[in-house]
Amino acid sequence: MSNLAQAKSAEHHAEPRYQHPLSRLTHDIKDHNNSILLGTDLLDKYWDDLTAHLAEAVLDGDPELRESYLEILSTIPLVISGIRVASRRIEETIAASTPARSA
Repeated sequence: MSNLAQAKSAEHHAEPRYQHPLSRLTHDIKDHNNSILLGTDLLDKYWDDLTAHLAEAVLDGDPELRESYLEILSTIPLVISGIRVASRRIEETIAASTPARSA
């Protein structure tokens, strides 16, 4: 086998193989979705840490600030949860539309 043929063969085997035409798209969507899920996990943690530090200061302070804080306190977790639910639905949709791989 010539050097050129060997190089082309090695290049061909190094590329990921996608058996289904939509496999690459599915793979990309899964990657982006995993980033979204990681982001929501981090936001949850940061939000919990932030509210633990702010609660005492805000609740003892200005009544307007207190009202805004309480509204945000109840809204942000719902937003994060909504993102997480939508992301899980994306996972389910991909799983349902992806052909089973043969071993």
